[in-house]
Amino acid sequence: MKTSAVTKSPTQSRARRSRVPAAPRRREWRFFLPLTAVIEGLRPDGTEFRVKAKLDNISSGGAYFLISPDVTVGSKCKLLIELPKSATGGRKIQLQVGGKAIRLEGTGAQSSKKGVAVRFGRDFAFLPVGK
Repeated sequence: MKTSAVTKSPTQSRARRSRVPAAPRRREWRFFLPLTAVIEGLRPDGTEFRVKAKLDNISSGGAYFLISPDVTVGSKCKLLIELPKSATGGRKIQLQVGGKAIRLEGTGAQSSKKGVAVRFGRDFAFLPVGK
């Protein structure tokens, strides 16, 4: 039976395992497009809110934006996102998509807004915007 002249201590084994790269958190490409959106949803007290915001980023699976209303993780919301005319053949089109808040981030003591990450649901619609 062969024996190894070098043995690894438990500390060395843990160090080697810690060098394994973590799996990426995001599954989709994010696009940093300042799209205007109307966000509708329910506050924790059951009252409705409707606010206009600029998306910080968007992907096929979700979006991130800053808003003032009290939203909690798990809150359902609907986004009406204005698409740029350059992407819609010159027509005014909105993407309507539902989702759920999956992450909230404070933006500092100076702001009443909080960052909201929303994971989109499966249902969406492209709607023409009235003249």
